[in-house]
Amino acid sequence: MRIVSSTKESLKKSTKVKFNSMYFRLLRITTRDFKREISKTDLIKRCKRATPNELAKYTTSSKVIKIIRDERPVNLYNRLKSNLYTENRRPGLGFFYDNSTNMRGKQSIQNRLPYFRLISDQWINKEITDDAIRMLLKKTFFTYCET
Repeated sequence: MRIVSSTKESLKKSTKVKFNSMYFRLLRITTRDFKREISKTDLIKRCKRATPNELAKYTTSSKVIKIIRDERPVNLYNRLKSNLYTENRRPGLGFFYDNSTNMRGKQSIQNRLPYFRLISDQWINKEITDDAIRMLLKKTFFTYCET
């Protein structure tokens, strides 16, 4: 199983700007907003689409949660579990901390998951279903899914 890291951490800044620019141009074409009268946040809400950065966080988080839940593959599970901090006051919640000491350590998958702090519901659970994971992560990362 291959883990796709978020675009925030894996692309150069210039490439990320180009990627987001193209994304918002496509949204403007679909809404026929050629004169840029609609703001970017209104475009996202109107089209109900996630930004590239949100989508990358969603897919990475989904795969990591499934690895933690299923404990497979074992070597990747052990690497992720070594950096997972679970809180005693709030069971079922946890976050990954960065224990790297040099730049090379930041490339490791377990050191590239700081956005798990944003998840406010229980996700460390053996009985959590794929649908529950999907709804939890959509509510957490997608801005158009306001409750």
